[in-house]
Amino acid sequence: MAILANLPGVEVAITVNGKRVKEYLAIDMQDGPRTATRYIEASSNQKFAVKCRVLGGFEYKGDCMSFETLVDGVSASCSIISMRNTEAGAATLTEKGVCEGNKLRRFKFSAIETVDPDGLPHDVDVASVKSFGTIRVVVCHEKEVPHSGHQFDMEVKLPEMGMLSEKALKGQALSHSVSLAPAVKCKAQPTWFTEPVSDEEDHPAGVFEFCYRSLEALKTLSIILRTPSPIPLEDRDPDTLSPEETRQLLKKIQEEKATWMRLKREHRNDERRARKKPRSVSNSTVLELDDDGNFHETATDIPGKVSPKKVIDLTE
Repeated sequence: MAILANLPGVEVAITVNGKRVKEYLAIDMQDGPRTATRYIEASSNQKFAVKCRVLGGFEYKGDCMSFETLVDGVSASCSIISMRNTEAGAATLTEKGVCEGNKLRRFKFSAIETVDPDGLPHDVDVASVKSFGTIRVVVCHEKEVPHSGHQFDMEVKLPEMGMLSEKALKGQALSHSVSLAPAVKCKAQPTWFTEPVSDEEDHPAGVFEFCYRSLEALKTLSIILRTPSPIPLEDRDPDTLSPEETRQLLKKIQEEKATWMRLKREHRNDERRARKKPRSVSNSTVLELDDDGNFHETATDIPGKVSPKKVIDLTE
């Protein structure tokens, strides 16, 4: 769970099925005094929630802390934890999605399809792509103010990023975006009106940023180390092999031995064929030239027979 040094007692995390997801810290990334950045793994169609917690005894500068959740650069929700909520101990709020009256649309991860070269949707600003793939929680010291008591509904429209160009995503290894699931019934939430405390230097008090990526994208960014290739069985210590691995190794040795024997036989047969001399064909005719310039037609002998010699006179 991400924690800021200047906000001891305030915790923010992303949860899936009620459990906090594992967080990763990039090697070249360090938290600032008011910012904390973590990487998390995202899976397609996976619903998630933002869990915010304030411990008992926290030092408020107003009378409440506000937690605004921005997904892909768009403000999706804003809730508070009041000082009176932590009088008896820690208080927790969970943002599961966008509330519209008595309807809730859950946050979920959706896969991004990349196209080449410039397949950006018309309603997506290229500059805003820098905010894609992030869940930001902005924490502020606030104080409650009187209000008329009317219900205030926040209208939220998240960018639909079914397709993005590879050029726009260059260097970011984006794999998913956040979308909203179909609405389900929920209990209507009360509305509170607040304003920041006068100390502008401490506004916001802190920012928690979660960069969500697929497992493969996290490996591409070296956030998660790639699984090393297994050591070949023949290179391992025999005492460390399991019975199944031992059988696999013996089978491999037998197959390699059979292949070697087959190649050896083929090589021996090739050598035998190379040593054989060509045989003369029986009863074939040969023309020979004598000292007088005459050709003699001679037939090869057939076993058991004598072939008569023929003389061809070329002087005529």
